[in-house]
Amino acid sequence: MMLFPLEAVKYILQLKEEAHMIIVTLLWLWWQERNRVREGERRRSAEEISFLCQQYTSEYLDICKKTSTIRVGRSELWKLPKPGWMKINSDGAYSGNTGGGWGVVIRDEAGEVVEAAAGKSVRLMDAFQSEVEACLAGVMLAGDMGVRRIVIETIALVLAEALKSSSYRLAPTGGLIWEIQSLLASNFIAFEIVSIRRSCNKVAHALAAIGCKCPHGACLRWENVLTFVGDLVTSDRVESIH
Repeated sequence: MMLFPLEAVKYILQLKEEAHMIIVTLLWLWWQERNRVREGERRRSAEEISFLCQQYTSEYLDICKKTSTIRVGRSELWKLPKPGWMKINSDGAYSGNTGGGWGVVIRDEAGEVVEAAAGKSVRLMDAFQSEVEACLAGVMLAGDMGVRRIVIETIALVLAEALKSSSYRLAPTGGLIWEIQSLLASNFIAFEIVSIRRSCNKVAHALAAIGCKCPHGACLRWENVLTFVGDLVTSDRVESIH
């Protein structure tokens, strides 16, 4: 049966929310892929498109669920890790033209910065890969420091879910996700993976913006409070104890 455009739109909107979001997302990715190939970029496989479609749909539906629920108080704020633990916050920034950057901050149970880093990302496929690379940088940094118990916080819900399963191994970023999982299993006594709101990730976000400005291949590291994000660090620490 052939449908005219208006009939097709009406049919899609009559479906359940998840189904019509999958269709709309797929149509958008289809259009985007046409533009990418026209501009000379690599054509992505059907498996890659399928993964991205599921990823974007899942994140959108989760955002809708969260915004429909009233959230107050501490859930919107960065929290101190438990005694004896350290917390990694990471963030990736993506630009189709210039690549992107990543930022990582590791803080102790008092909210003090013990290590931070930022760097330039190149040859990124999308924003999700920038989040994965940022998380990998944070886990590697914590491993180098000899940290034994860590909490990993990321704003990418799909990444948090991927790190807890093996279902993303065939995805374009599957190799990076597997590397993070291997490092977690071999370098740490205990770890937790948490999906957070952007308001809880302000310091890492600021560092990712710095990473975007770094030369290709450069990585900046700091071992104490960073003067240029000091206010954000102080704000997180104060809010977490009130």
